[in-house]
Amino acid sequence: LAPAELRHPPEYDFSPRDIARATRADWLVWGGYEAFMERLFEAAEFPEDRILQVSTNNAPPLMAAEVEKLAEALGTTEAFEEWEEALREVTELISLGLDASFLPGSRAVVNSHQEEFVRWLGIEVVGVFGPAELTPGQLRNLLAEEPDLVIDNWHNALGEPLGREVGTYYSLINFPGREGTETLLDVLRYNAEELGIIE
Repeated sequence: LAPAELRHPPEYDFSPRDIARATRADWLVWGGYEAFMERLFEAAEFPEDRILQVSTNNAPPLMAAEVEKLAEALGTTEAFEEWEEALREVTELISLGLDASFLPGSRAVVNSHQEEFVRWLGIEVVGVFGPAELTPGQLRNLLAEEPDLVIDNWHNALGEPLGREVGTYYSLINFPGREGTETLLDVLRYNAEELGIIE
């Protein structure tokens, strides 16, 4: 329902047209943090057993589990098997790029929405921030960990003050929309390119 071009779709406010669309839907899928969706469920009187919640923290094993969960609910397991093979190809490409990268073993402070992906890459997470704004005390504590890099979430960027202090700052995405990304595999490729793992 939220337009993909929005930087932070969870801030979307639904319209009467969205209520009508929701009442005609077989399923409603959400990430669990979109405030407008909870209000929409009530307004559309949508049955709870037709609501699917997914995680958008995109480490490939978690991503595969979430897509498989959707495929089972929607009856699209054959399509999932094809997609899973494409996921394997992308993760193998990323793994090869990691072999030549400085990232594994680096110490990072990370936006909570990117934590699982960053851990999957083999980066040591020494601090996590978000989803709330950083306080001066949190900023001080995170900097005390002496991270090598800061990895933020573009959709709700909070780590720029940390990035200015640390000097190495990356901004990743956790769902499609930015710079023409359309699929979850695009999200993986985009993030790997941002980190210099693949070209």
